[in-house]
Formats: sequence, C-alpha cells, structure tokens
Amino acid sequence: MGKLEHKIQKHQRKRDDNTFYDDDLLFYAIDEAVKNPEANAIIVKEKNGKDVVILRGPNPKSETNLQIVCAQAAQLQTIQEKYREYLVGMPEFEARLQRATGYKLDSFERISFESKEEWERAWSAPGRDFRITQPEFYLYMSMEVWANDEYWAVLDKLCNVGTHTFFLGHPLWHLSIRRRDEKPLHNWAIIQGIKNMVVGEEFEAIELYPADSRIMDIGNVYHLWILAPKEGETEPPKFPVGAKKPEKGGEVVFPPKIAVMFCTERTKRAFDTGEMPLEERTQFVEMYKSGRAELLIFPDSLMPDLEKEFPGQDPTVVMLNYIQQHHSEVELQRWEPQLRAA
Repeated sequence: MGKLEHKIQKHQRKRDDNTFYDDDLLFYAIDEAVKNPEANAIIVKEKNGKDVVILRGPNPKSETNLQIVCAQAAQLQTIQEKYREYLVGMPEFEARLQRATGYKLDSFERISFESKEEWERAWSAPGRDFRITQPEFYLYMSMEVWANDEYWAVLDKLCNVGTHTFFLGHPLWHLSIRRRDEKPLHNWAIIQGIKNMVVGEEFEAIELYPADSRIMDIGNVYHLWILAPKEGETEPPKFPVGAKKPEKGGEVVFPPKIAVMFCTERTKRAFDTGEMPLEERTQFVEMYKSGRAELLIFPDSLMPDLEKEFPGQDPTVVMLNYIQQHHSEVELQRWEPQLRAA
C-alpha cells in the first residue's frame, strides 16, 4: 500500500496521528483504498479513545494496509453507512484469521492404502474392528482419502454413494467427514477447514437435512455435496443461495435503502387542489414512482405540539422522532401522489 499512502499524503497535511479532519479527504482515502486489491475489508474499532478505521487485505494474516483516525464521530457513522459492504466485525475477522490458519488442520493430508487389510487396520479403533469386502476396497480406491489423528474425510468425485451426480448442470462430488473416535462432529469451522483443504477454498458445498423418508443414519458421518466445475470451466461454480453475491466477489446482499419522507396534511391538500406549483408536484410524483422514498402524511393536529417540542427546527426532519417518542400508536397514512390528467 506504499503508493496509496504516498498518494494520500500528497493531499494531506502531515500529522503523526494520521487523523482526518477533512471529510472529502477522508472519503477520498477510503475510496482509493477499497479500489486496491490489497485492501478489501474495513474494520471499525475504538483505539486509545479514538474512532479508528483499519483497512485490511484479503489475506487475514497480512499486515494492516491503512489506518485512519476519524476526527469526529459523525465521520465514523458516515463510513459505516457508505462502505457497509466492506465492513467486517471483529468476530468475523477473527473467524477469517482462524480459517487462514487452517483450524489446526496442518497435519491433515491425503493418504493411500496398498491393500484391503491396510485399510482395515487404519480404520479400526479400540474395541471396534473395521471390515470391508474386496469390492468395497476397490470402490474406496477410486476415491481420495484424507486424514490426521482426529478426522477422516473421503472425497468421491464420481458420486458413487449418491443418486444424483449433477446439479444445475454441474457435476456433484460427495465429501464425507467423520471423527476417528466416531464421536459427533458439527463444528462448522472444522468442516469448512476440511472442505478447503480437500477441494479448495473457492469450492462451495451444501449439507442436506433430508426428508425422514430418505434419511441414511449410519453414524456420526457428515456429508457435503460439492458443486464442481463443468468440463472446460476454470473456476468453481457457486450455488444460487447464500447471504453474499458470488458474482460481485462476495459482497453482502443488502435490501435497497428506501428513505422515509414526511409531509403534512396541508402539503398534501396543496398538491391535490393544485395550489402547489406543477414543478414541485412533479418532484413528489417522480420521487414516489422511483421507489427512492416512502411518503407518509403527518397529522396537522400534532403540528403545534411538535413545534413546541422542537422549536426552530425543520418539522419534516424531527417528525419521525416525535412520533416514536410521543405517539407511537399513530398509524401514519401512506401517500401515493399522482398527477391528474389535463
């Protein structure tokens, strides 16, 4: 991030604490940072009594790319609103760091067996002898086996154990995971880490909770169905479900933001009777039709109390606070302005 820091410093008076007093410069710095592939996550935290914004790279183990100190709390609030798709809370960041360190699965590796007897000895545990037939051994030989002292994983790219081998036009792989001591395992971090090590971080898998009529309860085994690339594809496909958009590099999916705008009954009457200038009426109609705002009618009967509660303030700005604090029982009427045909 050296070039970025140099570019920012050209537009900034040098301060040892890296505090940004100028809003335009603050947002310029962040805009430049999030364009850089070395910084795609924003962490907001309090540090030494100051509001600090830290920009980190895609590798959670990387050093801090850029640290910004906000001079005012309002700047921090604006950052959280404007760059919310980049925000990463500390719990999520720590989880990323845990994923990057492999969930203590460093010794988890692919293994192979030369004979059925060797396979049986490896799978057997105290008090439990594991036995398979020769055809079963040949079947396992067509699969990938991964293990360490705690976990087993078997990857079947032919999906021999499943009734379906394709989904959404893509091949399905079957990955089964279990503890070697046969105890329950449903630590998401461990399963995610094993999936990453066996097939790769960018592959996606689902775990099915089936109808009771087709449950296969064969012990504490966890089955992942992995969506694999088609022939000729270079990138793993993504399932069309989830909380983030795969086509946008993993941005969080947020509903469109709709502003709430209050109008008095007097304003609505002026619109309806034509007393309001045509240009203003057209602006109300365009705002409603664009879906950018929801228009609510504030009762005229409450205006005297509101003006007394908030003297000298723009009534439309404080109407929501007034309703929430004093008249939450009031059901505000929605307004759908329409221009009458000439």
